[in-house]
Amino acid sequence: MLEALGVDTSKTFSLIETGEQLMRGDEPSPTRSSVLLRLSHSHIRIGTFQRLAFLEDNAAIEKLLAIRSTIISPNSPRSRRSGARRRF
Repeated sequence: MLEALGVDTSKTFSLIETGEQLMRGDEPSPTRSSVLLRLSHSHIRIGTFQRLAFLEDNAAIEKLLAIRSTIISPNSPRSRRSGARRRF
């Protein structure tokens, strides 16, 4: 849905079962485990910030915000693209 609005989103590329047993508290255990491979235009995701906020690592949050502002800024070539849609 967001991609249709022109918002860059990640996409599922593959799901690989690892064969390891995974112990979880919120479902019957052990359960099957897997690795989800996603493609994205950036490696910074909301969960990265949420984890650091939970750990109260304000210095790391500030560092990520500084990196993000240099990667995605109004003056970056990515923002000035000529309307062409990027594809993986």
